[in-house]
Amino acid sequence: MAVVLAAAAPAGRAQEQSFLDMVLVAGGTFLMGDTFGDGRADEQPVHPVTVSSFYLSKFEVTVGQFAQFVQDSGYTTTAERLGGWLVWTGEIWERKFNASWRNPYFAQGERDPVVLVSWYDAVEFCNWLSRREKLAPFYIVNSAGVRLDWSANGYRLPTEAEWEYAARAGGQEYRYAWGNGGPEGNVADEILKTTFPAWPFLIWSGYQDGYANTAPVGSFRANELRLHDLGGNVWEWCNDWYGSYSGAEQRDPSGPASGETRTLRGGAWSDSPAALRAAFRSGRLPEGRGSNSGFRPVRPAGLATAGG
Repeated sequence: MAVVLAAAAPAGRAQEQSFLDMVLVAGGTFLMGDTFGDGRADEQPVHPVTVSSFYLSKFEVTVGQFAQFVQDSGYTTTAERLGGWLVWTGEIWERKFNASWRNPYFAQGERDPVVLVSWYDAVEFCNWLSRREKLAPFYIVNSAGVRLDWSANGYRLPTEAEWEYAARAGGQEYRYAWGNGGPEGNVADEILKTTFPAWPFLIWSGYQDGYANTAPVGSFRANELRLHDLGGNVWEWCNDWYGSYSGAEQRDPSGPASGETRTLRGGAWSDSPAALRAAFRSGRLPEGRGSNSGFRPVRPAGLATAGG
């Protein structure tokens, strides 16, 4: 059984206001991976991990927030440059060359999580937000690729360890982000199957969340850390390259030094039980983008702000 080895008390939480609604996640040590023994091989071996305190966005980045980024920066997303991607048409997953965050082929409001964004798009958003708040950008982007500056105090994507620790409300023995019971988020359910009778994948039988696709962020109960939608709604990009776990005890692991795919966590409106588990891992090419994936940034705690 999984045991939380050392986690700060919930009373120590604090919240910081910015363009995003950031919540301070107090660091601690937990057992990372498939502690229930019902997962896949890439969730093993279970291993002790210590994470330092960090700020994490309370919600997934929304359509409205992403629109502000695009308006301010003039940025063009990967989907817009490379010809859309796959969307669910009601009968099949089909590539639509005009699909993008502006047009995911289903209705969204400003409070819905942005979708059809690549890892690179999320990186550019993080750097834009860092500059907006006079913080040092974490990502150094140039013609050679993307380098990481771990000394920077700006925004970035969470490591897998940070994400799982937060999703399990400080590393508690939770199978899902909402706990160990039935679903409490936006997942593949009876509403999805009723809306799209041709849906070919498993759903959560007997459950209705009220949404066939994405839901406005914060529509469902937060976890004990006051974080919403870590299970379901949209997959969330992590900073790490996707790779095998080490069985060794680790502190603030940042994943493999290189790889082909970047990690996604959390499951989405399109997913049934197995993929919604907090330990479940998925990978996608960094230029990949899906109508069921988005992101939420982190910012380090304890590093001085610009001028601070």
